[in-house]
Amino acid sequence: MRAGPQERLLAKIERRESGCWEWTASMTDGYGRFWLKGRWIGAHRASYLLFVGPIPPAKQLDHLCRNRRCVNPLHLEIVTQQENIARGLTGKLNHRNAKKTHCKRGHEFTEENTYPTPGGGRKCRECELTRMRRRYRDDHHYRRRCKERSRERHAKRKAVCS
Repeated sequence: MRAGPQERLLAKIERRESGCWEWTASMTDGYGRFWLKGRWIGAHRASYLLFVGPIPPAKQLDHLCRNRRCVNPLHLEIVTQQENIARGLTGKLNHRNAKKTHCKRGHEFTEENTYPTPGGGRKCRECELTRMRRRYRDDHHYRRRCKERSRERHAKRKAVCS
């Protein structure tokens, strides 16, 4: 008789004193891979799906133990991508950037000169303004669209005031 997915997954782990269930089979970028329902998925995701339940859309699993090879569902927590980046190993890059006081062109990151990006980062307003001015100057299609939008806004304002 063929083993079920839970038995197959448990056959590919080593239990550590730390409580981690370390993945011993196929790996990609430090994460285990597991064949489930006709496709490869992260072994930690498979473990969570098999032992806890579904992972909501647009959510990720964070390794609370900071061990990418761990598939213990008790060491996994559902979080947003932004939260996972801030907490995780990749977050170290994020934290390194958070410590920077100036952008790569030397402008200081101040409250007035900085705005947040949807991905949880930040941008320099001065650099963004320079980039947009250059685009307006060099891209005639973009320039035409900007002028059309400006005329539309002006016409709407004029109609409201009339």
